[in-house]
Amino acid sequence: MTIVYVFLVISIVLCLMLIGVRLQVAKARRSGIYPQKGEATMEDVKNLISSGNHLLALRAYREIHGVSLKQAKKEIERLKQV
Repeated sequence: MTIVYVFLVISIVLCLMLIGVRLQVAKARRSGIYPQKGEATMEDVKNLISSGNHLLALRAYREIHGVSLKQAKKEIERLKQV
């Protein structure tokens, strides 16, 4: 029974985190910081990095290239050094 409760709590926390991320992206899109779905370019990624929005840059990079989180993080770190 305890395992069921732990699983339930973990599931709720993960759902809340996902909702938070989606709200953050929606807010960034409304303010013009983040491009609309399917319209992201590498120029957008570079602008997000230079403005300090590394998580949004990571998300945009993954949307453009369809790569894993690990690969995207590596590339974003490389772009930050340039």
